[in-house]
Order: sequence, then C-alpha cells, then structure tokens
Amino acid sequence: MSENWGPLYTSITLFIAPLVLTMLGMLIKPLANYADRYVLKHLLGWATNPKSEARDKEEDLLKHQIRHRHLGDLNGKIENPFQLCKDYVEYKQLSTTFMALLARYGFYRNCAFISLTAGTAAVTLSTTWSGAITSASISLLAVVLFRKRAEEFYSYQAPAIYRAFLIDKITWKTREKDGVGN
Repeated sequence: MSENWGPLYTSITLFIAPLVLTMLGMLIKPLANYADRYVLKHLLGWATNPKSEARDKEEDLLKHQIRHRHLGDLNGKIENPFQLCKDYVEYKQLSTTFMALLARYGFYRNCAFISLTAGTAAVTLSTTWSGAITSASISLLAVVLFRKRAEEFYSYQAPAIYRAFLIDKITWKTREKDGVGN
C-alpha cells in the first residue's frame, strides 16, 4: 500500500508546491513594497549605491535625445519621458530586457524584506544579548546587500527603456525614408 504513495507525493510537489509558493510571493510583494518605500529607504538610504556617473550621463543623453527629437508635437514639452517611453515599449512589445531588470529588482527587494523580517524575529526570539546582536548584525548586512543589489538593477531600467524606444523610432524613420510599409 505504501508503494502507491510515490505518485501522489510527486503530483503534490509538482502542482501544489508552485501554487503555494506563488501565493506566498503574492503576499510578500506588497509588504516588501511598503517596507522598501517607507522603512528601508529612510533607514538604509545611506547604504544604497548612487548611479554610476557613466550610466547617469548615458541616461541623460538618451532622455535629451528623446525629449527633443522623437516626441512629435510634444518635443521639448515633457521633462521626463520615462513613463511615456515605458508604455510605448510595453505596448509595442519591443524589449523584454527591462522586464528582466524589473524582475531582478523585485527579487532582491523581496529578499531584503525577508532578511529584515527573519532578523527581527531572530532578535525577538533570542535568549541572549550576544545572540540578538549577532542576529541583528547578520540581518542588517543581508538587508544592505540585497537592497544595494536591487537598486543597481533598478538603475539599469531607464536606459534599457530609452534604448528600446530609440531603436524603434530610428528603425521606423529609416523604413519611412526607404518607402517600406509596416
């Protein structure tokens, strides 16, 4: 009789476990968003990496190019074209690069939240001061590392969207000049 349980355990592992983990992720995401926006940003803002200077210059150059040359009647009227470009890139399904960057950002942000929660629980449940201090130190280190990594991936997102937008606009103008229809 116990030999027949193997397929049952396999089916539970293959179908139920991913569903449970997905539901758990759906519960963690809003809490991680809140913790990142209202707690970690203020407590650990000093620990995040500022954008690299080269990436910042590239983003400014791309933003300027888009703002002044590729928005038609809106040329020069929109200060930050990020959301417009993002909506355009998503609508035309031009690139999934920024989606991968956004997913990695979310993953590391969630890891920072889980580390914060686990560290808080470990400090609370610790019976000695040395255990509490060790738990708090390890948790703080993990939170800082995960948050730095999340911010790094988030900073890559805008240039990726601007590049996809410009590539499509430049390709479209080239086709238009050659008389090729869409």
